[in-house]
Amino acid sequence: MKLKKKNTSNLIVSAIIVIVITASVFGFVLVTENTSEKQLDGKKINRKKMDEQIQHPNSVYMVNLNSSPLQQNIDFRLPDQKKSTLHGRAEIKEKFKQQLVRKLQELYGKSISTKTGQAAILDFRKTLMSAFPQDWFTMFHMLLQLAFPEYVNEILETLSLIDKYNEWLTKNQSLLMKMPYAQMKETVRLKRTELFSEDAADIWPVDSKADEIRNALTLLKSSYETTIEEKIDFFSHALEDINNGEYKQEIFFDEKYDYTAAFITMDSVQEDFSQMTHEERAAALRNIRRLMGYSEQYLDNLSERDTYKENRWQNGLKYMKERETILNDNLNDTVRNEYLDKLRKRYFGHERPTIEAEENAGFFRYERRRVYGRN
Repeated sequence: MKLKKKNTSNLIVSAIIVIVITASVFGFVLVTENTSEKQLDGKKINRKKMDEQIQHPNSVYMVNLNSSPLQQNIDFRLPDQKKSTLHGRAEIKEKFKQQLVRKLQELYGKSISTKTGQAAILDFRKTLMSAFPQDWFTMFHMLLQLAFPEYVNEILETLSLIDKYNEWLTKNQSLLMKMPYAQMKETVRLKRTELFSEDAADIWPVDSKADEIRNALTLLKSSYETTIEEKIDFFSHALEDINNGEYKQEIFFDEKYDYTAAFITMDSVQEDFSQMTHEERAAALRNIRRLMGYSEQYLDNLSERDTYKENRWQNGLKYMKERETILNDNLNDTVRNEYLDKLRKRYFGHERPTIEAEENAGFFRYERRRVYGRN
């Protein structure tokens, strides 16, 4: 049975996240009865790390090849709470535990008897791992036992199979990338069926064309062991397969700009670009854009723009090198500023005031990350 997303699901997941994080802010370790005051006061969350792990999870659905009907857009907010005293903490701890159990039952209760519903609990498990890296394992088992006592073993077995699938996917990513897209999809489908039998079709339902294109990009994103030619070839065949050989129709044209930008700006592709000469990079960019359906006239315009930006970057890097030399010289402030002003004028002409204003504000445009094909 395929389960459809509900608008209320996101709210429920958000509520779970708020409860978990609030509990962490209060310093409650739900499964530890003899927690010392020092441990309670010292409990902290790395919010930035948690954001990254929740927003960019190494998900079981990562190729989908990626999404499940129960996958949620997790949006949590940290409430403004004051730290409680030790008095009453046990009561509040129990209250949080009960709230978590109720939310688990509300979100997953109707589908918990299915593999799809059990697999969806992966999101909650990852949240606990982020919020309570030391205690998540015991907490997770305890909450499952309270929320779904009849299905604990089944849930754990399902998640174990998902972890096994994830490990296989990561281990074989380079090999999958080098297959024709249709063969790669079939290989992944067979692995899922091997692990989940007929339930695989429910856990990973058929994607829309847009979803499949995003999935292909997801697989490419971390493919550092393939060449730029292999990446382009893979994406080309993916587009043809997804659109039955007709990816240049208008149905694809509407989104070509987004897909082009997504492909070009991936870290793995940018790393390839960084190893190329300008001429090699220009040829690769033209090939990618042609694949996406750009006209030759527009390709010429983009190539001119890329060359202009390349020249500006090279000019800026030379300027930064000379600027560093001036700053390292033993000069008084007046002479140094005079030299820097002349240097900016020589390299940037009428843009000199803009460059100076940026530097005075602490911004150095040629120290930022270079994204080939964009800036």
